[in-house]
This record gives sequence, structure tokens and C-alpha cells, in this order.
Amino acid sequence: MAKKKANIKGKSQRKPGKKPQRKSWLSHLFHFIALPPVRRLILLVLILAVLFWQWSALSSWATNIGDNTLRLFGWGLVLIVIAIITLVGVIWRWKLPVLIFRWNRWLGSIAFILAVWGILAFARLGGSLGLGIIGYPDFVGILRIIGLLIIGVILVAPRACFRLVANFISWLGKQFERRPRPVVEERQPPLPSQTYARTITTE
Repeated sequence: MAKKKANIKGKSQRKPGKKPQRKSWLSHLFHFIALPPVRRLILLVLILAVLFWQWSALSSWATNIGDNTLRLFGWGLVLIVIAIITLVGVIWRWKLPVLIFRWNRWLGSIAFILAVWGILAFARLGGSLGLGIIGYPDFVGILRIIGLLIIGVILVAPRACFRLVANFISWLGKQFERRPRPVVEERQPPLPSQTYARTITTE
């Protein structure tokens, strides 16, 4: 009975002449635009429109950036891309401790990359950075590349290099050791009695 009375009171409070307000077409349009697929489609259309509108400026800008990048890095850009992909792969596989604890190998790899980059610079393929690594393609540049290779080998395999250096030093020390002089037997002159006896026998 109480529920029925409450329903009757609620009906009596409503005004008989008014109907529930309908949503306008603008609210429906905003609701449609707010949908995630529609927003993505609108964003894509805007990006394509901007690209079509500024295509000449963007293409010239991209060409200038590409030319400057090639002039700066040369074919060393390929080495940088390979190193970045390798680094991302190691981090992606959650092997960051390997990267930290084997820092010497990574530094050795960087030294090898710089050496290869310098070799490309000798063929005029390393860009301005490659020329900066070797200084100039001459004898000094060759020495720099050899130095980078030696540093890379030492960083990648420090124990083997230490053993090799220790063995070389020990061998070199043995070569410079003072050898004992050969003993020369000195002949003693014969006694006077022996010489007199020899003269008698000869006579």
C-alpha cells in the first residue's frame, strides 16, 4: 500500500503538459565524434591533409636532412643502426645485467666499430665523422686504426692479452739474460826439466 501511494504521489507531481526533453542533434554529433575509432579517423585525415598541403616543403626538408646525415656519417650510419638494434634486443630480452657486467665487451665492440668506420673513411665512405676518427687517410690514420683494434682486443679478452704480454716479457727477459762465458783452458808452459829431457831424446 505504501509503494502504491508513493507512485501515485510521483505521478501527481509531474506536470501533465510537459514531455521529456530529447537530445539535440549537436549532442548526438559530439557523442559520435567522441568515439575512439572516429577520433582516430579524424586525426588520420588531418595528418594526410597536412602532408598533402606541405608535401613540397616536407620533401625538401627530408632530402636536406638525408644529405646532411649521409655527409656526416657516411656508411657508418649502418654500423650505428646495427649497434642500436643489438642494444635494443639485449634490453628487450631483459638482459640488462649482462650489459652492465660485461661492459668491457661493449666498449671493445665500440672500439671495433670505430676501427671499421675509420677503414671506411680510407675509401671515402665514412663521412666527416670517419675522417675525424682517423684524422687524415695517411700513415697516422693507419696507426690510429691499429690502436683501436688493439684496444678492442684488450677490452674483449683482457685475460688472454695479459697472459700473452706476460709470456712475451718473460721470453724477452730470457733473451737478454747474461750467459756465462765459455771457459778457455789455458795451457801451462812446460817445465825446464821436461824441455831438457825432450832435447836429450831428440839427440
